[in-house]
Amino acid sequence: KNMMNFIYGHSLYQIFVILLLTFGADVFIPEFGADIRAADGTSVRYSSNGKYMRSGRYYYVNKDEEDYLPYLVDYGPSRHFTLVFNTFVMMQILNFFNSRKLNDELNIFEGLLRAPVFCLIVVLIVGLQIIIGRFGNKPLNISYDGMNILHWLIGLGFALGEWVIGFILKFIPETKCCQAGNSMSDPINQTSSILNIKRPSSKRALERKYTPTLMTAGRGKSMTTLQQIVNRA
Repeated sequence: KNMMNFIYGHSLYQIFVILLLTFGADVFIPEFGADIRAADGTSVRYSSNGKYMRSGRYYYVNKDEEDYLPYLVDYGPSRHFTLVFNTFVMMQILNFFNSRKLNDELNIFEGLLRAPVFCLIVVLIVGLQIIIGRFGNKPLNISYDGMNILHWLIGLGFALGEWVIGFILKFIPETKCCQAGNSMSDPINQTSSILNIKRPSSKRALERKYTPTLMTAGRGKSMTTLQQIVNRA
């Protein structure tokens, strides 16, 4: 139940953040840097009010007209969707730390220094994400100019919400958590029926396996001798 609580809670938070950024970043995420204008005079960096990040959606949500699509070829992927992608990845990275504790321990950093492989993996992923977010460009559908440092901090702020959500979920009683399946099981002490499936090592299976060879190699020998060979096998 704790694991299902963890999965549902963090999934709902991530869905909320991604939808919020995808459909609302152009009305509350500030833009930083010099404006870039297309040949028709439309800004490809700032929204229509000249203050917030321009929408990277190909079409308008409420009408059947092109939004960013006409500028995609000349100006590349938008900063808007670069921010969405970067925020999503950082949420997964910070959620690694939540995943280290499954029994409602409050300190998710306990024993962190005793897990050098975990630390190395996190550092490598963060380093790779920084490289992709800055130099990914068109092959990885990343904005040509990458993201401003303040955009990185905004994405990190949303990602830190994973730790807040994880902390809150620990105070939900197990009796209130949803359950997957109709029966309770103990995966540690309960014997698995799948693992108990034996290889074909029974006497009958060995007889079927070795009889052709024994009949060829054991011509002239009694059936008792052949049976003893099977038993030894």
